[in-house]
This record gives sequence, C-alpha cells and structure tokens, in this order.
Amino acid sequence: MPATPEALIAALTPYFLIFTAFALPAFKVAKVPKYVGKAVAIVMQAVIFVMTLFTFGQVWSGRVLYYTFAAFPPPVGITYSVDFLNAFLAVLASTLFLIITPLSNHFVDDNEYFYAGMLGLEAGMLGVIYTGDIFNMFVMMEVTLISAYVVISSPRTGSSVKAAFKYAMVGTAAGMIFFLGAVMYYNALGTLNLGQGGAIVAGLIPNMGRALHPQLAIGFVMDIILFSLLAEAAVAPLHFWLPDAYSRAPPTVASLMAGLSEGISFYVIFRLFYIVNQGLTYEAFITLYVLGVVTILVGGLGMIYSTDLMKIIAYSTILDVGYMAIALTFGTYGVYIALAYIFAHALVKPTLFLSAGWVTKSAGSSSLDKLKGAFKGSPALMASFLIGAAAVVGIPPTILFQAKLSLYQVVLFVTRFPQYRILYGFYQPLTLIVMLLGSALALAGFLKAIYATYLTPGKPVTEAPTYLKVVVLSLATAVIALGIAYAYVSGYLIEPAYSSLIPQHRIYYLLKAITLGGVT
Repeated sequence: MPATPEALIAALTPYFLIFTAFALPAFKVAKVPKYVGKAVAIVMQAVIFVMTLFTFGQVWSGRVLYYTFAAFPPPVGITYSVDFLNAFLAVLASTLFLIITPLSNHFVDDNEYFYAGMLGLEAGMLGVIYTGDIFNMFVMMEVTLISAYVVISSPRTGSSVKAAFKYAMVGTAAGMIFFLGAVMYYNALGTLNLGQGGAIVAGLIPNMGRALHPQLAIGFVMDIILFSLLAEAAVAPLHFWLPDAYSRAPPTVASLMAGLSEGISFYVIFRLFYIVNQGLTYEAFITLYVLGVVTILVGGLGMIYSTDLMKIIAYSTILDVGYMAIALTFGTYGVYIALAYIFAHALVKPTLFLSAGWVTKSAGSSSLDKLKGAFKGSPALMASFLIGAAAVVGIPPTILFQAKLSLYQVVLFVTRFPQYRILYGFYQPLTLIVMLLGSALALAGFLKAIYATYLTPGKPVTEAPTYLKVVVLSLATAVIALGIAYAYVSGYLIEPAYSSLIPQHRIYYLLKAITLGGVT
C-alpha cells in the first residue's frame, strides 16, 4: 500500500530521539551547563509524546498508516505499519518516559550521557513498536539493548556495572538468535516485511523465497525467534539477569524497563506469531505453558527469599511475566488478556519501583534490615507502594486484578472450547493451583517488605520531593481508577487494540461469553 503523509510523523518519531541522543554528548564536550542537556532531552520527549498522540488519533477509527522509507518498498525496504495496537503502546511508552525521566536527578548523576541513553532507550522501544519488517525490528531491539546497558550502569558502582554486563551477555546472545531468525525468515519467504510474509504463509500471494512449504518453514523460524524473545522477557530459566539489573539500576530506569520492556517483548511475540504464522505453533504453546508455570514459581519464591526491597519488586516482575506467558497459550483469547496485562503492568511497576526507590536512596541501602520503619517518613509513598503491591497480588479493584481475573475465567471455562479441551483439560487444575500459589507467594513477599519498612520501629526517611509524590500518587490512583472503570478501558482501548491484531471480532464476543458464564 502507498505511504500516507500522516505516517511520516510516526516514522520520524524514533529518529528524532536518536538524533537528539547523539547530539547530547556534544553539549558535554562544549561545556554547556548540565541543565541545558536535561531540558533538551525532556523537551524532545514532550515533542515525541505529542507525535505519538497525533498518530494515535489518526488510527482511532480503525485506520492503518503505512510509511516506506526512501520510497523503497518491500520485500527489503523498511516499512512502518501503524494500527490501533502499536499506536496505543507508543502513547503508553512516551507518556511514561515523559513523566518519569525528569525524576532521574534524584537518583543518579543525570549528565548528558545518561539522557542520551534514556532517549536511545525510548527510541528503540518506539521503533520496535512501530516497525513493520523483521530486520528493522532487530535493529531497534539492538538500539534498546545498547541504551539499556548505558542507563543500567549509570550509577557507576561495581554492582550496577556487573548487572549491566550480565544483561549485555544475555541481550547479545538473544539478539544473535533473533538475527539468525530474521535471516532464515528472508531465505524462506523472500521478504522482510511482516504483512507480506503473513500473506505468503496464508497462501494469498506466491512465495518469493526458497521454502517449498512456507507454513512449515516459518513455524520453525518463529520457534527459533521465540527463544530470543523469552530471554528478553525474562521468562525462567532465562530470567537470571533481571533481578540484578532492575535492583541496581536507577529507580527511574528500573520503573521504565520493568513497566515496558517485558510487555514489548510479548507484543513482538504475538505480533510475529499472529501476523505471520496465523497463530502459535504447538512447540510455542508447550514452551510458553511450561516456562510460564516455572516463571510464576520462580518469581514468587524469589520474592519470599529475597531480603532486598528492590529485588522483591524485581522478582514480582518475573512473577507477572509468568502470567503473561500462560495467557498467550490460550490463543486469540490469551492475546486479549495479555494486552490487558501489558497495560496494567506498565502502570503498576513504576508505582512500586519509584516509591521504593526513594526509600532505598534516602536510606543508602535496599536491604530490609536497614529499612526498618523507613516508609513512615513518607505516607504518600507508602500508600502508593501498598496499592502497587495489592495490584500484583490481585486484590480488587486494581487494574491488574481485572487482567488476572480475566485469565482465571478463561482457565475455568477453557474446557468449553474443543480446540483447547485436549491441550488444557488435564492441566487445568495444575494451572489454577500455580496461579493461586503465585498470588499467595506475592502476598507473603510484600507483607514481609511492608512489615520491615513500615510496621517495624526504625528511622523514617526524609520526605520525598513534591514532583516524585505527584507522579507516584498519580500512577497509584490510575491503578485503582482504571480498575474500577475497567469496562470502559476494555471497550475503548483493549478491545480495539486486540481487534487490530485479531480481526475476527467474534472471538472477542466469545471471550465475553465465557467471562459471563454463558454458552456460545
């Protein structure tokens, strides 16, 4: 399809960020005051927020925007394809970056190199979200990873550098596997474009590659790529990099990465599998289910045994990743639930990391033994932390509870659907037990943290800056308010995003039917 002028805004979004990121170190060399670099970075993030909002407005009614770079079309030209789903995720990402980045000066030496890394991180995420071809997706993933190494190690402590190095090793290996998959994708189908590849696999257009049986070949390629994405999403046993990376990074970095990175990894999974492969392969189903169960247990046990406040929150991220992995095994129903989880996760994790981040920064340690009574110094942060913890546990009326409730309902009623009865009938009790156990472990882990930081006598930390309290309280309020108004969130955001990926609207009504206990 021809490029649309409105799509140029979306196409320029990540590159404005990249160009600004490369310009910021020049400010340092020219000895420009540090606040100028910070101001330029935040102004650029504000511009990007407006651009993503404009793009979202263009696709609100179901329109899809296309842009081909340098008018060089597929099969090898870079194309951005923007629908409701990725436009919505882009607005979510740009909003979080805009409101959270200005808090960085409270936690780290926010010099020009740090802000260059933050802009690169945002650029990479938005590029992954917007792109319509698999090779550019790989490039933007690498931009994200390189930038993440910079900002995770920005405290310049031994532990932060070590955590960044561990993440770099995993990210590099995962990136090589993804690149291998992209090469195999092109060899099999003769195109790098996702939509074109999906059309070939569906038999709508002739195959331009070497595969004699495109559907069989691309299923194998997707399974290879899945491994790299599971590493990026921190699915057990590939989770080992996450606790150190998120607990040693500045809280602003941890909140953004925990809120967005895992969700974007899952977005790539169902974008690839459902656009190109028309659904999960059987191998992907088994892998996601088994590792999802293991990830819930690993995350929950990590919360129980950790004595570090930031690591408890980091392990709660792993716990939630397990629920998202299990959700995806329910096919198109699971995509809907995973989207709700991604949205809720993006609000809850910054709430937890920022509220706990100020406490650990003020106390000079994140060990629970040295944080006794610390939260008593800031009731606003304590209230926000409680709301975030309640959301992870699954306590109503938080928005994460609503997403988790949808998953429970699908598990309970899955035997009504013949295509899942054989696969899930036997494992239904196990799935329910593991999911309930995950919530119980999360409750125990957070109660341990709350007892140490609030109920135990000790030295309260200093009051948090006003803007930090405003941001954290706003996020916590949104976690509750959007949970109460979940019917509207579902109808106006989650359902259109889901429908833009899965055009069969009747699936959504099937999901509503089983949620209400009806027979379809």
